[in-house]
Amino acid sequence: MNKWKSVMLPLVTAAMLVTGCSGGNNTSAPPAATGTSGGDAAATAGAKQEHTFTALLDNNATFPYSKDWPVWGWIKDKTGVTLEVQTPSGKLAEALNLAVASNVLPDLMYMPNRKESNKFGQQGALVDLMEYMDKLPNLTAWMKQYPEEAKAALSADGKMYMFPNQGFGETNRMIWMYRQDVFEKEGIKAPATYEELHTALKTLKAKYPDSYPLSVRYGQIPDEMNMSMTVNYETGEGAYYDFDKGMALWSDGGELQGDGRQMEAVL
Repeated sequence: MNKWKSVMLPLVTAAMLVTGCSGGNNTSAPPAATGTSGGDAAATAGAKQEHTFTALLDNNATFPYSKDWPVWGWIKDKTGVTLEVQTPSGKLAEALNLAVASNVLPDLMYMPNRKESNKFGQQGALVDLMEYMDKLPNLTAWMKQYPEEAKAALSADGKMYMFPNQGFGETNRMIWMYRQDVFEKEGIKAPATYEELHTALKTLKAKYPDSYPLSVRYGQIPDEMNMSMTVNYETGEGAYYDFDKGMALWSDGGELQGDGRQMEAVL
């Protein structure tokens, strides 16, 4: 539970942006009555003013949105904010483009990366947070403490359309797991480098041709392999393996040259 809290709170607060043209209906609870007793007055002073905002969030098959997530209660307890969540009917990128084109935007929108937020911000769809720094003391203090990270959060024209999210992913570390029994049976040692991993995968594919010797959460070759100097699979989200054509292709249909043959060898 604590792990999800540490992941979701910064995800929701730091990876969403305030939109410039909002179609949401913000509501505020009426102010508490005055003249209460001492105990009631203390409780009222500690109570947070409640607000409701609309928010467009991603909805991935590997982590589908649920209104029952505890994080929504944590956000309300911490900030007094309730989110009326909208999810894309298709891909997030298409939903964002449609929302911006309609000029009827939710109060908050999840952005997959800073490139997208800068694009929509420069189109006038998103608020420049730098204009509201007098109302954002925590962000101001963070920028002073981490000037280099703060600089990286700005667009080319010095504006900030998306809240920084320093440390994102720290609670989502990944490890490699393998079938020790199968490796021992086939006399394969546990790989220590990507080159050894590639060799082991080819060996396993030859031994078990109807199996897939490598699998990952999103059904693609891990992005971490893109950083390898020995085996560069060069297959992020934009590439896939077409079994009918027997080759690796980019999502636009273009053939993935060179490194795609290494991918083919293990698939």
